[in-house]
Amino acid sequence: MDAKLAQRLESSKTLLDIQQKLHAGEHTIAFRTPSNVFALLVVYDANIGHKIGRHIHIKPGGWNRIVSLIKAHTKIDIALDDIAAMKTKDRVDNSLTMSNEKILSKAPTEGFFELRLLGADDDVVIATQNYIHRASTQNAYLGVHSDDLMQWSIDNLIVIENFASFCRFTEQDLTLIEGWRGKTTALVYRGHKAGNIAMLYENLKNIKSSKYIFADYDFAGLSILQSIGKAILADGFILPKEPWVKNNAMLDMNKNQTRLVQSHITVSHPALQPYYNHLKDNFLAITQEALMARSTPLTLIYA
Repeated sequence: MDAKLAQRLESSKTLLDIQQKLHAGEHTIAFRTPSNVFALLVVYDANIGHKIGRHIHIKPGGWNRIVSLIKAHTKIDIALDDIAAMKTKDRVDNSLTMSNEKILSKAPTEGFFELRLLGADDDVVIATQNYIHRASTQNAYLGVHSDDLMQWSIDNLIVIENFASFCRFTEQDLTLIEGWRGKTTALVYRGHKAGNIAMLYENLKNIKSSKYIFADYDFAGLSILQSIGKAILADGFILPKEPWVKNNAMLDMNKNQTRLVQSHITVSHPALQPYYNHLKDNFLAITQEALMARSTPLTLIYA
């Protein structure tokens, strides 16, 4: 998915606008600029609709594809969820979904993003020696300004899709990754607020360490790997290791309903294509949390 479309779909204002048009049964929607969310949607998926002049014409079944796309990307069902009520409870723009339960997670102050450090205590302190609040293994969960991160000396950086996985990822999980090297590793939460995500990508693009992305093992996750990888100039992706991916144990972790609503998502990155085909052929959708809980062997796939 295009990074601009992904950011628009993570805005409560945008979701409310889409929901209102859905409930009103609108099939012809006027737009002014190419950045309009409906204009981006039909570019992303031609089965949603098409443009004629300054109007978007939704095709039969197009609204169903929009609902499925948004649910796959945000876990919010615009056909059923009360987005206005969710927003008053900080559950849109500042929310995540895990095991079908929405949990509150406040976005950091503007200009900051959430980061954790893994590594030996001495290495972590050295990595952040120019930072006013030096990190340690006891104090390694930080709201970090992008300007400060540029001054740090870190070996690797991992952008993690889900907040729960970001919180739970440990050195033990790093040992599962085939080919992993380096002492100090910064974990960066991808975020859930469009403005912060855009800033995050722009700043991580200039970080000099090795950069990798870890996401859910499903169509949406692969799409996220592809879009973030392009945005931050990533070195590679963290994915389940073959031949383990052929093991029937994958089926025990599968989320069939998630796979159903993601059926329209495709990826074009050559390195991700074998994994896309594996998910498609075996009808799989597996969360990061499940991979970690099962101590799934992981590997680095280079971009």
